Amino acid sequence: YGEEVAAAVVMKPGFSVVEHRPALLEHCRKRLSPGAVPPRLVGVKEFPLGSTGKVLGRALKDTLLGVPATAGEA
Repeated sequence: YGEEVAAAVVMKPGFSVVEHRPALLEHCRKRLSPGAVPPRLVGVKEFPLGSTGKVLGRALKDTLLGVPATAGEA
């Protein structure tokens, strides 16, 4: 309800989500059902981790909410 699906992607140094968007989406299409392919891909330097090494979902969501959409995202 008012939320959208996005995928956070940690790219290797020198690579960008924008230039590799078609390949990333193709990778998702091969492995996910059509409804599960994220319409928004966001590059992050690293995932926020807790003391146990698990990804902190709330912190990641807050990071994604602060990132504006880039050209080509639908």
